[in-house]
Amino acid sequence: MKRSVKILSAFVVSLILFSPLSHGDDPSALKEKADTNAVTAAQLMQRAFVIVENNKSIEARQTAISLLAQAGQMFESAASIYKALAPDYAAPQDYQNALQAMQQCVQNIERLKRA
Repeated sequence: MKRSVKILSAFVVSLILFSPLSHGDDPSALKEKADTNAVTAAQLMQRAFVIVENNKSIEARQTAISLLAQAGQMFESAASIYKALAPDYAAPQDYQNALQAMQQCVQNIERLKRA
């Protein structure tokens, strides 16, 4: 059951993360994509923390690392979009927040690998 959930999660994340954008997308659609990536990434990050809190096994840490890696990629994607849209269509702080969240994912992955 756990393996199928991980596979499904990876599939859903890859659909969101790698959904094609055409050059004709308007800035509000791009902003919406960045917002969706950031929200989904935050949910993945939270799920990773819950998994590690409730289960101290190696498998739980590996699952959390995988979720954090996916979240980090999504935050990175959101940051790139926000940076491209700033300052007219996205606040520069959106870029900074997404970048900082991505860095937190990397730091947490490193911490979990050392544990």
